[in-house]
Amino acid sequence: MAVRNRVIAERVQEAIEHSGLKKQHIAANIGVNYKDFCRWVSGGRPFEIHALVDVSEMLGLPKDHFLKDFLRDCWDAPRDKPQRIKEFLIYTKVEKLNEYTTGMTDLLLESGKQLDILVAAGIDLEKRGLSNDALYFYDMVIDNERNRLAECLALSYYRRFMIVRDWDMDYAFEAATKLGEHVRSLPDDLLFEAYVNITAVFYVLDKWDHLIKYGNEVCGMLEMTKKENARLYAKFMAHLGFAYRKKGLFSEATETEEKCRELGDSQISRWADMNACLTAIEAGQYDKTYELIEFMKKYREDAPNNLDHVLKAFHDQKNYRDMAWVLSLFPKELKCLFEKRDPYHSKKSIRVKCYIAELYFHDNRYTEAMDLLLESLATAKKLRLTNQVNECADIIFKNSKIFTTCVE
Repeated sequence: MAVRNRVIAERVQEAIEHSGLKKQHIAANIGVNYKDFCRWVSGGRPFEIHALVDVSEMLGLPKDHFLKDFLRDCWDAPRDKPQRIKEFLIYTKVEKLNEYTTGMTDLLLESGKQLDILVAAGIDLEKRGLSNDALYFYDMVIDNERNRLAECLALSYYRRFMIVRDWDMDYAFEAATKLGEHVRSLPDDLLFEAYVNITAVFYVLDKWDHLIKYGNEVCGMLEMTKKENARLYAKFMAHLGFAYRKKGLFSEATETEEKCRELGDSQISRWADMNACLTAIEAGQYDKTYELIEFMKKYREDAPNNLDHVLKAFHDQKNYRDMAWVLSLFPKELKCLFEKRDPYHSKKSIRVKCYIAELYFHDNRYTEAMDLLLESLATAKKLRLTNQVNECADIIFKNSKIFTTCVE
């Protein structure tokens, strides 16, 4: 039995005797088993932190009355030390007992060991929906881990990236770049996922050169485990293929589609066929737009991600009639796309709304068009999607004279 256990037990016992309350009454009121409570008070077993705080409050003491001793008890624990430290960190962070969170964190940082406990605490907080609290622990590891190849450091960069990528794309790009420097130190079960999420940021920001360079660097590594990570591999190849198309490298884009078909998965092969339509459309074969629409009608779950491509193809040809036709085909899919708030789908949503606005201007529905554009512009600014900000602004400027005349 640890000496500190006895110190806490004696202090709690003294406080109970001073209060005049019976142990049975206290145990019942804080919702714990009486036998367990007796073991805690006798020093035979370490207190659980939430129960210790409940005892403090029931005895009329400050909730942190015993926490200074309890902190040392967790730190000096002969058994289950990592688990006890993690629970202490999580509880004190959630309850805003920052003095004790900082105290335990400082002990870990001074020791230079077991910083993975901070990562574990952060992951648990994320599961509770407390991402901002989790960031505190990830940032502590990032700022203090001396071994730059440590797995806990890579995990901290990854978890931080997964949180901030939805704030705005400036944060996302910075976090993706930093993660890229440490990504190879991630455990194998997260490595593939991290690569895909990094390329997704480059995709959203239209950073095609970054995407191609990064894709070529890691492609060989991903090839070795593509069978075990088929869906992630398909997403990675889709991002890479899109970058190739935007750079006019159509044969390279076709190669990414062929690699996906080689996986032998029917759904992935279907995605590859749809991407092949996109490659053909980008190369000027606009008749492939109708083939893509047939895919979208048959597999409606894939329609939201392809509406922007179809509308662009018709808009490039000034085919406003078929733009309206496509919108009439997929009202539920449009609604589904517009309801999503992550940057990836927000970018697609903005692009679709821009094409709808162009259609509205063509149909003399000026107020509706301008409302859509202003809404999209606000979203693009909030997420710092520079290209989409410029796209909205260009359409507004191009049609401003027409709109002003109509309003007057």
